[in-house]
Amino acid sequence: MSVKIYTKKHEERADHVRCCMCGKEMLVSRGTENCPACKNYGTLTWASEEHEVNVSEFKEQQRKLREIA
Repeated sequence: MSVKIYTKKHEERADHVRCCMCGKEMLVSRGTENCPACKNYGTLTWASEEHEVNVSEFKEQQRKLREIA
């Protein structure tokens, strides 16, 4: 599954979340309340045990997973 990244360009850390309404998994700026994909308020939940992630490390992990698949 592709994870969309909705953060400001130079943010180092982001929240790893999933929207309960549209089901999309994404990285968003820390503290974001609205789903950037479907615009619903209060529908974001943690997508993994690691709530906050390093954006560049996460991108690298996702790239490696795509190479394997």
